[in-house]
Amino acid sequence: MTLSSRSPLTTFTVSRQTAIEWTGIGTAGFVAALFALTGLYALVTGNTDLSVTIDADNLGNAAAGVGVVLLLSVGTIVVHELLHGVAMKRYGGKPRYGAGVAYFVLPYAYATTDTEFTRNQFIVVALTPLVVITAVGVPLMLLLDLPVLAVPLALNIGGAVGDLWMVRILLRYPADVDVVDDVTGLRVFGDAEHVPVDSPRTVLRSSLVGFGVALGLFVLAAMLAPMLLDIAGVTSLTIGPAGTLWNLLQFESGPDGFSSSFGLGGLLGLSAVVGLAYGLLAGGRGRGRGHTA
Repeated sequence: MTLSSRSPLTTFTVSRQTAIEWTGIGTAGFVAALFALTGLYALVTGNTDLSVTIDADNLGNAAAGVGVVLLLSVGTIVVHELLHGVAMKRYGGKPRYGAGVAYFVLPYAYATTDTEFTRNQFIVVALTPLVVITAVGVPLMLLLDLPVLAVPLALNIGGAVGDLWMVRILLRYPADVDVVDDVTGLRVFGDAEHVPVDSPRTVLRSSLVGFGVALGLFVLAAMLAPMLLDIAGVTSLTIGPAGTLWNLLQFESGPDGFSSSFGLGGLLGLSAVVGLAYGLLAGGRGRGRGHTA
């Protein structure tokens, strides 16, 4: 299809600030989805053990498990983009695929096309992978008793932040505008009176960014801490109530190696506190200023 002859209303392109925000919100979405999915699995199957444990004498099996999770996650990303392409073809598009890194912050894969869509068609294209993968993957996880699927499913949900962001932008316009995909953004064409009022930065949005960044850093620290503590010769360390979801870190070292565990509740709670503090500071400063998104 040819480019719309109507007036350009907006061109959205991922900026460095947006890339950072997507990374933070996507991380928060991933962990929140993982927590919800594992909670659903525990509710349905009766397995309530949500702790993550690493045993030094079982690193081979742990490495194999990590490999399986990574393979499933990469496969989910590929399927995610193929589903974008299927939806594009449904509306007459010829999809192209690729990958990149925005501002050395946000890795992404994409499906794009030169075809114009209506607003609602583009929304369908944007949401198809999130809806289909979740609708198929969650029943498979429960019926086949495969809790490992919670990780790629949560990754798909967290990774859909860009799709949801663009849907949010488009919902500010009427259904008869034309939309063109630009790999990491979009262009909207329509009548001049369709220009929306920019929405201000909110405390909630800034809090989500702070929560996501803090959670990512805390999870990384929880994964690296056992190795660093073992190298430093620490024999025992507990942060938070031991044996509960609110335990931040429980580390034990002995002649046969070390073991370490952390609770998702503690990491989520601490990240929420940090995120709220950041939201109150950054979101408060942003009030009253227009924010183009």
